[in-house]
Amino acid sequence: MSRLLVNTTPRETIIAVTQGNDLTDLVIQPTDGEALLHRIYKGVVKNVVAALDAAFVDIGTGENGYLPLLGGKSRDLEGHKISVGARVLVQVTKEARGTKGPMLTTKPSLAGRYAVLLTKGRYVGVSKQIQEAAERERLRGLVGAQLGSGDEACGFILRTAAQGVDAAELTHDLAFLRRTWESIRRRAKIASAPACLYREADIVLRAARDYVTPSTEQIITNDRAAYERLVDLVSEQPQVEVSYVAANDLLVQHGIQDAIAPLLERRVEVAGGAYIVIDPTEALTAIDVNSGTFRSGHGRDDLALRVNLAAAQEVARQIRLRNIGGMIIVDFIDMQRKEDRELVLTALRAAVKEDRVRTTVVEMTVLGLVEMTRHKTGPTLQESRYMRCPECAGTGYVMTAAAIVEQITEELRQKAERGLADRVLVQVHPAVADYLREENLAAQWQTRFHKEFIIATHQRPSRTQYQLAAAPQED
Repeated sequence: MSRLLVNTTPRETIIAVTQGNDLTDLVIQPTDGEALLHRIYKGVVKNVVAALDAAFVDIGTGENGYLPLLGGKSRDLEGHKISVGARVLVQVTKEARGTKGPMLTTKPSLAGRYAVLLTKGRYVGVSKQIQEAAERERLRGLVGAQLGSGDEACGFILRTAAQGVDAAELTHDLAFLRRTWESIRRRAKIASAPACLYREADIVLRAARDYVTPSTEQIITNDRAAYERLVDLVSEQPQVEVSYVAANDLLVQHGIQDAIAPLLERRVEVAGGAYIVIDPTEALTAIDVNSGTFRSGHGRDDLALRVNLAAAQEVARQIRLRNIGGMIIVDFIDMQRKEDRELVLTALRAAVKEDRVRTTVVEMTVLGLVEMTRHKTGPTLQESRYMRCPECAGTGYVMTAAAIVEQITEELRQKAERGLADRVLVQVHPAVADYLREENLAAQWQTRFHKEFIIATHQRPSRTQYQLAAAPQED
């Protein structure tokens, strides 16, 4: 049974899709942090950097967007000259992340229920998930009348949801997308840059558009307004039962919270005792496959193949549920046989086909490394749930107490050259204070600097912070 859950709280809305007892899709949108992805702006070019083949565009969000240009020509991907001060119509294709601003394109697209409108060219495409030749031809024929010509020409890609949809309903969706694009173009002519011209539908509409399929049997929400909209949005799909449940623990009742918790862990168990380790970095996400206690199979080659086949399924599931985007490197267990490497690649490619976000799997090296790319569609689950650690700045490492004491000792040496007070108060983090006492370092300082040292603790969270001050003389 396929079920869609829409859980709304004052802080966020969570969309969860389950198949039986398994969580298959997860979307989290904070109430106070709308995504920029897919928004269309009229922007102002602030800088053109030929060495990067890129322009930086002010879109009014406080952080300039990055617009790739044709190599060495200072032209956009359509060949138009780009110069500082130019007004450009751009769409956000990747959210800002870390120190990088949002990625932009001059080829906007608009997603509908059954199709994606392409604003450049008269291209017609059909989802690869629609395999029946007759249905593909039927859909192509229905699109033809909506392509337009000249400046109004556009293209369409038919989504999987278009399969079996009658002509009137599909045409209505295509016409709506065309009207939306025409409205954006009209606004672009009169708007003062920078200006937002278009933003995607809210999360409830997107949930109905993207996740309700012919196999969906039930939608449950704890939000009355969302319930009323969902009833209307899926009215043409009689197999879907929409329910409103006034509950604050909707996700708990259906086991979603328990399913989310492991998605925030670095280590993920795989059936049979194997496990994978997921490490995000600024440039890419690294996933390491380990055999663990997995012992099924005959010989090392068979063991490696079985572990890697199981891991391939879990890797695809984890990157989808965690919403990991960008470059992904998977380090599978080394396999000596070429046919085994092909089997694992085939399994991984089949698994990522379940992902509605565009994902590409490249070839495997002889060392078992596989490069993947997945389109970025917003913050990862980790980014939406955690903040960067202020103590370690996200590195996962902090200075040892010994290293901090070395810093203090060096500062004491420098101060001693200029003259230290007879009594010195050393305020440090409790963990550093413990180390000082265990190593009897105050006595060592006293011997070295011929001063009295009083160790005290501060309540600041950072273990690297310390303060040296003159202590009052005792009566």
